[in-house]
Amino acid sequence: MQGLPAYQTVIRESLDEIGSLIEKYGADNTPLFYDNPTNSKEVFEKAKQHCDELLNSNLPKLMMFGVYNSGKSTLLNALLGENKASVADVPETDKVTSYQWNGYELLDTPGIDAPEGHEKISLESLTQCQVILFVISAARSFENEYIFDAMRKVVHQGKRLLIVINDKDAIGLDQPEMAECIKAIQRNLIKKGFDTKQASNFCPCPVNAQQALDGRLLGEQDLVETSGILSLEQYIVNEINRIDGFSIVSDLCGYLIKIFSPMVSTLTAMTKGRASEYLNDFLEIRKEYAEFCDVLESKIKELCLTMDGCLMTCFPTIEELETSSKMDTDKVNDAIKQEWAKYAALVNTLVREEVERYQQRLTAQIKRIQDNPIQANASISTVIDDSALQGIDNQLTYQKVSLSVPSVSDNSLCDKVDEVSSIVAGASTLLKLPVPAPVLLILTIAPKLFRALFGKSDAELARERIEAEAAARRRAEEERAQNIVLWRQQLSQYCQNTRMQFFNAVKSNIFSKLNNNFITLFDNIESNLLAFESKEKDISSDSVRLQTILTNLERAQKDLLGTIS
Repeated sequence: MQGLPAYQTVIRESLDEIGSLIEKYGADNTPLFYDNPTNSKEVFEKAKQHCDELLNSNLPKLMMFGVYNSGKSTLLNALLGENKASVADVPETDKVTSYQWNGYELLDTPGIDAPEGHEKISLESLTQCQVILFVISAARSFENEYIFDAMRKVVHQGKRLLIVINDKDAIGLDQPEMAECIKAIQRNLIKKGFDTKQASNFCPCPVNAQQALDGRLLGEQDLVETSGILSLEQYIVNEINRIDGFSIVSDLCGYLIKIFSPMVSTLTAMTKGRASEYLNDFLEIRKEYAEFCDVLESKIKELCLTMDGCLMTCFPTIEELETSSKMDTDKVNDAIKQEWAKYAALVNTLVREEVERYQQRLTAQIKRIQDNPIQANASISTVIDDSALQGIDNQLTYQKVSLSVPSVSDNSLCDKVDEVSSIVAGASTLLKLPVPAPVLLILTIAPKLFRALFGKSDAELARERIEAEAAARRRAEEERAQNIVLWRQQLSQYCQNTRMQFFNAVKSNIFSKLNNNFITLFDNIESNLLAFESKEKDISSDSVRLQTILTNLERAQKDLLGTIS
């Protein structure tokens, strides 16, 4: 996973390369787009401006989408707090109008059931926005199938779909009819291919747009609060907050792919002769190679999933660690290296088998476009370099748990009285001093009397000592358990990091070797295919160049989507 600036650079460099092709082929007599033959430069400039805006601001765009006569314009005015958008029951314009809402650009577009030309403009705007407010009416318009077809298109383009139910007929946001409307929407989403969890995650948001607008125009806060507009605004903000720079760049990759993919087939169609006949086949071969690399990477990643558990067995058990304050790291690292080598052998076997199968398929594909057999030596003998073993952590230690039991005594004063009595009695005997009978009686019974009045019995002392010792043991066991949990967490994280280190080493080694073989082969094939007239060769080369640009965008988008999910 690269940093955000690296992905932003992919967008900018792709635009620069596409721009040079537009400049070269954008004249009226060499159209790049079948449906828009004279405006290729205009389309590019619009795309470049859109990408520059998002890359510089890093802020997503919002779009009002949905059904005509569902209250889109009223809702837009309610969000803005003033009458800016025209409200009508029939389509009035084919234009997209831009507004500012809380610092974000909000586009108002024609509806999905608008005239064909109007709807096309809406769909074009959809490619430029990241958050889509899809407005439908609560008056049972949600039963129309084309509405949910449009919702599916929004989601499949990777957009954030916010379903807004406008209560035009004022049935009540908290009434059973509204709850049934929400359930019907989710049922229809499931019919369109979404699973139950996905359908429930869309959370349609009911709102009375007219009430919200009236409340804001009249300054009546009660109307605003009961209209549902505040919940909707919070809903929008929450979705915006989920979109970071990586999400925006991923969306731009999809945007450029969608706009400029037709340019590949258009350029190919401009060639005449053998290059035109075989170029499409060659482009498919290049595309299939990229897909092969993606599948191979996924299989390697899946194979490595069990590595964490195997690495865990390289470490001593808790019982073994409690006999020493530090692990034998040399022994541990030797075991880790053995696991590393074991998985390296598994990966080598997997890659060799996959590459051999791919070479057989590739040989058959290339025979269709040239007579020369494959010259690439694509077998992988060693996947993991020795240098990849460096950096194994030798600093993991385990701190022993101390099981100390403190002493407990609550009769210290009584013990001192006993001691004084013994000293006095002993001194009188040693010095042969006469002790009066009353004093001797007092010395004899005073300790017992004092202990009876102020001390505790031997049984009580024994019980309390046992309880204190048990409590001390419990504390020690709790401390030990906490240390064990901490150790296991540390160990688990270490094993995960080691697995990722292994996977990255594998990925780097494998694909550098594959590319050294296959990309060289593809370059040779391309040279053979393009060995024709200079103009045809130039166009064919540019077709391959553009396909490579779009493939790089697709790989970047896939990488970004995997990180975001």
